[in-house]
Amino acid sequence: MNKLSLFRLITVAALALLVGLPAMPALADSTATITVFARGATMGQPFEVQWGDPLGGWHTVDGWKGTLDNINPQGVPFVSLGVFSGNFGQGPFRWVIYYPDGKTIWAIGPSFNLPSVAGTDYAQPLDVQNSMPPVTTPSTPAPPGPVPPVTGGLLLNGHTFTYGLTCFGGNCDHSKITALIGGLPSSIWITVQWQDPLGQWHTVDGWQGGASSVDAFGGLFQQWDIGPELFGRGPFRWALYNFQGGSLIGVSPNFNMPATAQLNLYMSMAPY
Repeated sequence: MNKLSLFRLITVAALALLVGLPAMPALADSTATITVFARGATMGQPFEVQWGDPLGGWHTVDGWKGTLDNINPQGVPFVSLGVFSGNFGQGPFRWVIYYPDGKTIWAIGPSFNLPSVAGTDYAQPLDVQNSMPPVTTPSTPAPPGPVPPVTGGLLLNGHTFTYGLTCFGGNCDHSKITALIGGLPSSIWITVQWQDPLGQWHTVDGWQGGASSVDAFGGLFQQWDIGPELFGRGPFRWALYNFQGGSLIGVSPNFNMPATAQLNLYMSMAPY
């Protein structure tokens, strides 16, 4: 987003009244872990954790991938990852382990939800013999039908997950908001809006445009950068139009911006 536009947005008097997120509790009191034991694997094999969206797709969590770099006394390679309290109970997720080539799948684990209690660990044993799910050929999705007319736009089904980002340079003090949209044509106009204290919604000038990419199943992707001056601010929402300057056809559930740097607030949404 253009920094001048962002500065103007946050200096509006009404925006100063927007609700912020409460302070995060101490890290030691607010984390759990997830662990995978890869029986029969070798140290250094790549892994990733994937998140399943309500549309049936699986997406790699940027901060949860790497190589098997630990081994237990029984000689089984394993890896453990930290889970923040803000993500407790979310799901579904799954472990994916690759052969050393980093492309061929060695094992896919069953789906699971993140732990719900601080200090606990959800451990999952995998091995190449029995962890692969049945292979199915994905069906070609039907073209999206017309969106039912609803005054003010249809409230979309939305699922939100916030995860950490790895910074390799650039805006390491920033975060991101990301949308994955299914069941709507690729021609829609995607915007982010903020609500003033009087309940009116306003489109953010720098946060609007067509989908930046479209996946093989017709899912629309868009993402924007968030500066520190907006951390914890809200409410915001994704608002979708049938074309630029057209009619409002759908809005997401309200959300607040990420609370700190290097986070991605990821929302998948669909009309049904």
